[in-house]
Amino acid sequence: MKKILLVLCFISVAFCTTGCNLYFKVKQNDVLYYGAYNARDMIHADVKLYQQNSDVFCDGVVFLNSPSRAITLKNDLVDAKMLLSCNDGKLLDSLLQLRKGTFDQLVGEGYDQLNNKYEFQSIEKSEFKSQSGIKKVKFINDNSDSLIKY
Repeated sequence: MKKILLVLCFISVAFCTTGCNLYFKVKQNDVLYYGAYNARDMIHADVKLYQQNSDVFCDGVVFLNSPSRAITLKNDLVDAKMLLSCNDGKLLDSLLQLRKGTFDQLVGEGYDQLNNKYEFQSIEKSEFKSQSGIKKVKFINDNSDSLIKY
């Protein structure tokens, strides 16, 4: 019986700590970006962002600004910060609202170093695939190839 409980415990921990890709779009004037983020733990998520019809891409991290371990209000939207670095030299600093327990809803706005405004909004996976042309987003594990060092 103890072995079964131990195995169930490991499976539940593995399930809770592995994330799945969640998708969003970003609008900056007439330019559209499509992105994905993958929760690393209860506070951080890795982010990839791709400009539509372009080779421009960004990567970075999003993290919650408020305590995430509280049991109460676990499904409320909380403040989060997203930092992105792009291969064309843009640095995006964004303030967002994320669903605390699941990271499944994202809204907010951000600015680059030239003070251009970017508006963020969650989308479904089907919209991401149809608009971005990217079939699968891969997140690196060791961050050695990341454009942003954090």
